[in-house]
Amino acid sequence: SNAEQDFEKGILIMLENNDDTFCIFADEIIGEQQVVVKPLPEYVKRFDTVKGIAGCTLLGDGDISLILDIANINN
Repeated sequence: SNAEQDFEKGILIMLENNDDTFCIFADEIIGEQQVVVKPLPEYVKRFDTVKGIAGCTLLGDGDISLILDIANINN
C-alpha cells in the first residue's frame, strides 16, 4: 500500500459533529468544491456493507464523488 503513514508528511483533518470532535488522516487534499449532495442510489443502499457514506455528487468533469457521513463515521 502506498498510503502515507508518517504524520509529518500527511494531513490531519479535524471534523466536528455536534459535541464530537475527531480527526481523520489523509495523504493529500486534492481540491475543494461546493457541491450538491445527492442521496445514495437505492441499489447501493441495499448493501449492508456500505457504512460511513452519506451520499454522492456528480462533479463538473463527470466523475462521481462520495460524501463521508461525519455523524456516523466514528461509530
